[in-house]
Amino acid sequence: MIILPISVGVWWYNTMKFSNNNVLLDTIRYFCGAFMRSPYMAMPRIIKVLSTAYEFNPNYNKEIICRPSDNTELPPLIMQIPFFTIFKKAIVGSPYSVKARALIYAHLERLELPANTLHVDRQYIIKHSPRLIDEMINSLLYVLAVAMDEGLLSDVISFF
Repeated sequence: MIILPISVGVWWYNTMKFSNNNVLLDTIRYFCGAFMRSPYMAMPRIIKVLSTAYEFNPNYNKEIICRPSDNTELPPLIMQIPFFTIFKKAIVGSPYSVKARALIYAHLERLELPANTLHVDRQYIIKHSPRLIDEMINSLLYVLAVAMDEGLLSDVISFF
């Protein structure tokens, strides 16, 4: 008799964390905040925002593995990427964000990665990126709709 309410409560608690696209609500809040601060973004900044998604954070996602070998394998990979910048800000400079951004750039540059470690991580990130990019677009549309409702759209358009 007590097991059913507990199981429903656990299920409800776990489903409240995600949107319809199975994207964490914290990620959506971060995307909306990033687009509110600067609605115009060049591709490197979009990749930076994408890499800071909470889906790549091991504290939020148990499928993400932080290996000790990452400390030795990531610096040479970062050196191969000519336009890679390590930021000092809290969320952008966090280890999971730097790793995700390096793996996205490695995928775009078609760099070879160690098969058992970084290649597996890159496959995971690339597999989940379309869903996150879709949610980024939805977040941008939401920010533009709110700006339009508040009469701030002319400020946003003049920025472009």
